[in-house]
Amino acid sequence: MKTRRTMTRRPLLPLCAIGLLLGLLNWALQGPLPGEAALTRGLQALFGHQPGWANIMTKSATEPWMWAMTLAVAILLHMLHGARMALAAPISFALAIAADGLLRFYIHSPRPLAALVAVAKPSPSSGLPSTYGLVTGATIGLLAIVTLADRRAVVRAIGWIAIGWMVAGWAARVTMGGHWTSQLLASYALSAIMALGVVRLLRRG
Repeated sequence: MKTRRTMTRRPLLPLCAIGLLLGLLNWALQGPLPGEAALTRGLQALFGHQPGWANIMTKSATEPWMWAMTLAVAILLHMLHGARMALAAPISFALAIAADGLLRFYIHSPRPLAALVAVAKPSPSSGLPSTYGLVTGATIGLLAIVTLADRRAVVRAIGWIAIGWMVAGWAARVTMGGHWTSQLLASYALSAIMALGVVRLLRRG
């Protein structure tokens, strides 16, 4: 088990570092990184700028659905690894909400502008951090971290489904013009780092 957990962390941390770097660059430039606008327009050409499934994905990280998602992840973790690991879901979620509120006092990075791409719901609020990215990363991302480190193939399959959920969430938010890719990836990365920290503390306990 220890070997698989180590193997899971090895690619995770470098990927998180890349995600955070992209977010910092987006903040520094106060706009999209090269190629991001073209990527967004490409997704919009493929899916439309406000597909129904994208609205559903977005709502999953809002009340009351985010509470239900946290509870569902906690139940799954309890079934797979016991009551202690189930605590990781509410703790990780609480950290994500706290980080979202705190960072918005210090960081402002514009969301996509209608002059560059189609925007379903224009908003003057900061696109970094992404509340969707933090909440999803703290719940679905947490589930992926734990299950992909498991030796059981069926459990690892749950992890890959969770990764697929996060990819769909990225496509949804970018397609709707809610965030630039760098903003969402940075938020995923931050929540994943916090979730991994919570998991490690609970396992040591």
